[in-house]
Amino acid sequence: MNLRLSAASLRSGVFFFLLSLFAHAGEGECVFRWTRLFLDSVRQDSTTPAQVSRRLAILYSAARDAYELGNKPLLPSVPKPLNPQAIDPTCAAMGALFTGVELFYPSHKARYRKELETFLWEQKSYGLSAAKIKAGMTYGKEVVLTHLKDREGDGSSNKITFVPSDDPGKWRRTPPSYRPPELPHWGKVKPFLLQSAHQFRAPAPPARDSDAYRNAMNEVLTIGRKNSSGNDKEKGEETAQFWSCFSYTSTPSGHWNTILVDLLKKSKERKFVEILNAFAVLNVALADTAITCWETKYYYRFWRPETAIRFAEDESWKPLLESPPHPEYVSGHSSFAGAGAYILQKLFKTDEVSFEATSDSVPGVIRKYESFEKCAREMGQSRILGGIHFSFSNEAGLKLGKHVATYVWERFHQISDH
Repeated sequence: MNLRLSAASLRSGVFFFLLSLFAHAGEGECVFRWTRLFLDSVRQDSTTPAQVSRRLAILYSAARDAYELGNKPLLPSVPKPLNPQAIDPTCAAMGALFTGVELFYPSHKARYRKELETFLWEQKSYGLSAAKIKAGMTYGKEVVLTHLKDREGDGSSNKITFVPSDDPGKWRRTPPSYRPPELPHWGKVKPFLLQSAHQFRAPAPPARDSDAYRNAMNEVLTIGRKNSSGNDKEKGEETAQFWSCFSYTSTPSGHWNTILVDLLKKSKERKFVEILNAFAVLNVALADTAITCWETKYYYRFWRPETAIRFAEDESWKPLLESPPHPEYVSGHSSFAGAGAYILQKLFKTDEVSFEATSDSVPGVIRKYESFEKCAREMGQSRILGGIHFSFSNEAGLKLGKHVATYVWERFHQISDH
């Protein structure tokens, strides 16, 4: 009898030992699953790219601050717990993520609750006490509510009346839907770590009588036209569609988060706090890039290629992709790409990293890359191939994103290392 109990006890010990090894080997798996679930909500609700970047920045900043138990917080008003020893930091981080996302996507609450149950079961299986789990979840909720309270007056819900102009060079609504200007107020949203929304505003686009402008217009006129033929055009069309990231996709921010998930899953030596910091710094950089990009867009109010080409060259010209309903300069996609590539270069300490990318717009297609920079440049080029951006807007966007990300990376680590 005693021998059997001892064997059962041994088996139980081996079981929990193996679970602990699994927990260590798969550290961050709960974050990866949560990120995929979040991006599913983005797709289903067709959340705008700027809003996606803001929500991810809030949620991951809160998760990071909750895990750190209020030490060196990104948001100074985050409270410190009265009894830190009673809190499990991982549960605090996930408590922040689950609480926040239910507020952003209440219609998807049931799916998040199911994932939460899985997470809580895992924590109990690892031998964590119910008291520590509850204390962690409660503290995480408090932290994310503090972050959300701070962002209530950040300008993201403001309304601005923007009247398009018929003047040459200025943006106006484009066919076929002639949609109203999208998010004209976003450039006035309070940044997360930048000092101001115009801190890294791009320089003015080329003058319309310049060689740079004429060359850029001739380029997009040739390669961005709808219904043209040729093998090169077919390759260009697939690239444009692959990175289109329009409605009902994970958006550009989602693309970079998905790439980060895949790379971190391969980096099994990464600790949970490093994983949280990686997502936090990436998404804060993307959010501040969106704000800076939109500030630049509505500052210059530059027209789309199809408007310019129809005005000066060919009244029947149509772009491969439908022009998004906001000013052309600078390219939002290129801006996100510049920021995303820079942050991943810093996280992995090199630009030469092998990875794959998939697309919501072209299901089943997988593209392989050996460099973050090359991937970012293809993302930017896709907008020219799609006929919706000029090359100078792509180049300026890549630089804008990198400038923002450089500042965010340095500021983030000044706070973390203080």
